[in-house]
Amino acid sequence: MGLFDKIKNPLHKETAAAQPIPGMQTANVGTPANQMQSITPGTLEPSPEQKLIDGLNRRMGNMENEVGKMSTLLESLKRGFQESGDKLTMISENVKMVVSLYEVVSKDFNPFLDNTPDEIKEITEELRKELMGLKALIESALDDLRELYGTPDLNQIFKVIEQEDLNDK
Repeated sequence: MGLFDKIKNPLHKETAAAQPIPGMQTANVGTPANQMQSITPGTLEPSPEQKLIDGLNRRMGNMENEVGKMSTLLESLKRGFQESGDKLTMISENVKMVVSLYEVVSKDFNPFLDNTPDEIKEITEELRKELMGLKALIESALDDLRELYGTPDLNQIFKVIEQEDLNDK
């Protein structure tokens, strides 16, 4: 039963009541106010208004079916989007945990960070200073030995040779 089945066209009713169609049988049912014509099958085609109403009823039924299908599809899409959002949230949390774990691990083993205790830094600094002092003493002693024994200073000789090469170019 469609949306327009119960619609009655007053103009059509008056026309049909006022002008009987030849070959059509009519039946009076009840009181004169409720008189309606009955159509015998095969004798008369439905009126254009009735065709319009039937067509609209069919279209409305099809539209109702389509709306139902779309509603179902929309609900399934909403569920899919919600599931995708939940998965993305979970992936984001996992990435945060992996990054924080990486930072903890790399902090202990990162060669670019100096995690040497202060005591060891002080000891190595003192040793470096002592080595620099020893190096200066050794160089001084070698210079003294060269002067005493008259051995040539090889560093001076190399510097002179390099200067001559630069001047030749």
